[in-house]
Amino acid sequence: MSRYLLQLRRSLRATRPTQLTRRWINYGHDMHKEMLNGTAKVSVTEYDEGGFVINDVNMRGGVALFSEIAMLWKPKTIKEITREHLTVFTVANPPIEILVLGCGERIDHGLALELKEMLKVNGIVVEYLDTVNACATFNILNAEDRRVAGALLPYGPDADPEPTS
Repeated sequence: MSRYLLQLRRSLRATRPTQLTRRWINYGHDMHKEMLNGTAKVSVTEYDEGGFVINDVNMRGGVALFSEIAMLWKPKTIKEITREHLTVFTVANPPIEILVLGCGERIDHGLALELKEMLKVNGIVVEYLDTVNACATFNILNAEDRRVAGALLPYGPDADPEPTS
């Protein structure tokens, strides 16, 4: 045992740190990628007035969708969307090309100008659709392996309350 340690010590002294580092670079792994291997692509299988069913998981409220990941998304209307809500789409890796924005019951191009510019600078094209059509569009583009993300707002009265006068 001590002979082995002595040989190890000598080899470590003889090896420069860069050589040692280079030797181990290819042994790393991407844990996130490993977790997703074999995972089904995200697909909106059902929707109703208050949320969505994504890969048999009921998600109430808005959702942010990527190729293999779905998460709850806080805004309930297009007017509530802020820079912080859209940052998740600008830092995606690999970068997305198309953001399918499900605006609720009706198509609404009311996204703030600064937010449109932020997405444009990051090379993201926004497709504004009503939520029902946005679900189908996201499913098709995702099945075609396009670099797409979805930001879907529920379309029902619970999700988008009318202002009272």
